Amino acid sequence: MLERNNFIMQNNNQTVNIEITVLSAQNLVGIASLPFSRRIRPFITLSADCSSTTASSSKHVKMYKTRVDDKGGVNPTWGDKFQLSLDHSFLYQRCSGIYLQLYTKHLLMGQTQLGWCLIPAADIVNRFSTVGPTQFLSYRLRARDGSRGHGIVNVAVRLEGSLGNVHPPRGIRVSATLETRRSAATSETLAAAMVLKTELCRFSGAKIYPGKGIRFIRSDSQVFLFANSKCKRYFHNRLRPAKLTWTAMYRKQHKKDIAAEAVKKRRRTTKKPYSRSIVGATLEVIQKRRTEKPEVRDAAREAALREIKERIKKTKDEKKAKKAEVMSKQKGSGKSNVPKGAAPKGPKIGGGGGKR
Repeated sequence: MLERNNFIMQNNNQTVNIEITVLSAQNLVGIASLPFSRRIRPFITLSADCSSTTASSSKHVKMYKTRVDDKGGVNPTWGDKFQLSLDHSFLYQRCSGIYLQLYTKHLLMGQTQLGWCLIPAADIVNRFSTVGPTQFLSYRLRARDGSRGHGIVNVAVRLEGSLGNVHPPRGIRVSATLETRRSAATSETLAAAMVLKTELCRFSGAKIYPGKGIRFIRSDSQVFLFANSKCKRYFHNRLRPAKLTWTAMYRKQHKKDIAAEAVKKRRRTTKKPYSRSIVGATLEVIQKRRTEKPEVRDAAREAALREIKERIKKTKDEKKAKKAEVMSKQKGSGKSNVPKGAAPKGPKIGGGGGKR
């Protein structure tokens, strides 16, 4: 404990400069409907969190303020830069952070808080291995009671000067989250190992992350999980998901997400080259044919064609000779073979005998 107090007292005299640029805010639709006003004129105030400063400097916390954006509406832009000079202890204390508050300005009601967010010092230390590069961060706004609000704030953070001895000496216990974030390898391992268990909406088929969605338990103890109240209402009204274009069932039936589906890899059968003898030719003959020169192969092809032509010609000559022999025999035997005494048969002429 004494070593920790000595380390903090030594580093209280050292300061670190942080340049914060408040860039813009997005999607302030849910908080834009305020009484007596149709539009918002937002601005942001930022300061170091009181829990991160020492007891001597907690009474004098400097507040920084951006200009009022009159034209941006629910998507304002500022681009204002601020220089914060803080103690070195700010970078390793557990609850250190930069507190951002979003306000809107009214002519009659003054300023009204719309939301707030906190930039932890652990994010700044983890994201900057060296001094100089600018890191762009985005944080979701919280409501006054700390619940999840509407809108996102975009900022740019850059460390200036020398960090010095930011890490405390051995034996001083720092928060577990800060220790893991300072080690790049450990953070990558944790990020790779962290898997969110998601469920599917019973109506739309959309992914539902932990802590989200609407769970409905029917009288027969069957559980239904819906992404939002719209899906729940359509389910109770007995609408068919296949008839709505934004559901997973409709897209699957109409083959909209074919490219996203995993295609099974087809295994190609690789043909191994090997030599073997076939019917009518041995392996030696085949290899001899492969090693033949083109001239020898052409001469053999011409000789085979010549032999085939001679065989066809010989067959035709034999057929002609046989046909001539048959014709000569038919000419030699031209007389009829009818016997001499026999009269030629024909129809009877004149009346025949018989009863009258």
